[in-house]
Amino acid sequence: MGHNRMSITLSPTRLTSRSPITGAVIGEYPRTSREAIHAAVARARRAFPGWKRLSFRARSRLLEAVCALFVREASQWAEAITCEIGKPLAEAYGAEVGASLEALRTLIRQGASWVAPQRARRNLQDWIRGVQRAQLIYEPVGVIGVIGTWNYPLLINLLQISSALFCGNVVVWKPSELALGVAHRLDDLFQRAGFPEGVFTTLPGDAATGEALVRAGCDKVIFTGHGQTGRRILAGLAEQGIPAIMELSGMDAALVLEDAPLAQTIRAVRWGTMCNAGQSCVACRRLIVHRTLAPTFVPALVSAVRSLHVGDPRDPATEIGPVRTPELLNRLEWLIHEAVQKGARVLTGGHRVDGRAGYFFEPTVLTDVTDSMAVLREEYFGPMAVIQEAGDDTEMVTLANASAYGLGASLWTANLPRAEALARELHAGIVWINDVIWSAADIRVPFGGVKGSGFGRVHGPEGLRQLMQVKWIETCRPRGFRPYYFPYGQAKVSRLCRYLRWRHLGRT
Repeated sequence: MGHNRMSITLSPTRLTSRSPITGAVIGEYPRTSREAIHAAVARARRAFPGWKRLSFRARSRLLEAVCALFVREASQWAEAITCEIGKPLAEAYGAEVGASLEALRTLIRQGASWVAPQRARRNLQDWIRGVQRAQLIYEPVGVIGVIGTWNYPLLINLLQISSALFCGNVVVWKPSELALGVAHRLDDLFQRAGFPEGVFTTLPGDAATGEALVRAGCDKVIFTGHGQTGRRILAGLAEQGIPAIMELSGMDAALVLEDAPLAQTIRAVRWGTMCNAGQSCVACRRLIVHRTLAPTFVPALVSAVRSLHVGDPRDPATEIGPVRTPELLNRLEWLIHEAVQKGARVLTGGHRVDGRAGYFFEPTVLTDVTDSMAVLREEYFGPMAVIQEAGDDTEMVTLANASAYGLGASLWTANLPRAEALARELHAGIVWINDVIWSAADIRVPFGGVKGSGFGRVHGPEGLRQLMQVKWIETCRPRGFRPYYFPYGQAKVSRLCRYLRWRHLGRT
């Protein structure tokens, strides 16, 4: 990539997907050509006026058809996600299929109220000017490009696509090349639900396909993924003046205060660190433990992590499946090696799982980590947590905020007022108190980060409004007094001075 310019090199015409469970090839998919990408955006633009004119209710009926198909095919979806991503079946059913259905039905029921027109209260100047009514309305943006992610291939992508469609936009979606099987199923689902031609289009491909989509003339882009990739995409969009929503990397901190209930906190933090094999942007990666609790907390956590069942995610008893790619395995090994070389200690795990053909890594806990270690500074995906100790609330918040990222954070304590006060000090887009991760799947909750974790929000009223244009409509009587019109002169200046003294004198 040159300075402020994206370099697009198109890869071979077909892409191969490998199972993280066995390493075997499980599918081959076409990669969309540059010409097809531009044609898809043009087709979407032609479909936009008709789709925009439909009511929320009419668009919701098609999303209800999606829900109906999901319910009938829930088991097939869960099995497909498990086979392609390596997600344990319990998570495929709960955090993907179940959470998606719940969120989609909530969007259908409540979404229109989140972007309903807002009437403005009239003030004195409105009365003088003859304003009869004024309102803020929300209108669709147009063609939304969605560059998707693989770690929650159904939940994240479906909710972003559905939210954009619900608001009256048309969508061109470039799914992750690591989840093309799930993407194919999702594309087929929307077709069977009856969405009109051009309203939703899937563009299978790799990183070059996503970069080509950025150049194809969308009106707005939603990107979910690594911060470095997001910055490249953002540079290309900035050259064209195209806005974006960026949900980027995370290195979330969990602050475990000295009065945290031990058994409950251990159970929760273990899940928040290790679920989806640690491949969640809001996973607990940095555990900041109060120094007086650490001698009890740390060995209890290590024991709990060692008890996790690592295995084939198709087995319902499995709790930790594989990571998605061998590159993720290599990175975990490098991060641990570099940290140990600089003085960190591995309390459990730290290696690939022997005797398995897929991409399995032992659940890992590190301690004695310092700012000089990449494992504390750089996002990673894998079942690993690093532990730091702190002496008081101020030090805990300082350590949590030292990261370049600010997606989520969690606080663990029995003192709720204290936790709420500390939550306001944390640099994060979302803070959980005595829980973690789950509400990121709640479509009512605005989700996104600060600092290196991106900008903009998805979900909730704030997220829906960022998928729409804001328009102010003001209706005035055709006749009336307009004191600001021409002509000017000394008399007008004198009247303005008297008005300002009457209106504002003594109020400052």
